[in-house]
Amino acid sequence: MVDLTTVDLEGDGRIDANITDSDGDGVLDQISMDTDGDGLIDMSAIDSDADGSLDVAAVDVDGDGEVDAVIDLHTGAVDYDGDGTADDYVDVSAFDSGSSSEYNTDLA
Repeated sequence: MVDLTTVDLEGDGRIDANITDSDGDGVLDQISMDTDGDGLIDMSAIDSDADGSLDVAAVDVDGDGEVDAVIDLHTGAVDYDGDGTADDYVDVSAFDSGSSSEYNTDLA
């Protein structure tokens, strides 16, 4: 289990994950992370259909504040150019467990 409430990737003493439970049901809806400490979100994953499983991740690889890739966390399809068509595929088996509850987020 990954405890997202303690992740500090760059060692600056600040927690990098912003965990959101927008409907107050104790299940996370979105995880956003600032992985390089610049104050800008580098990665965000959401549960777009409220089934308790993260569905889509948006990633800013170069730190310019723009989304560089969108990843379907169920199929592994990666869209780099924003046209809605898969440009590549990645292994997402670690994300497709069927539940976001494997991450400790202290929402309940």
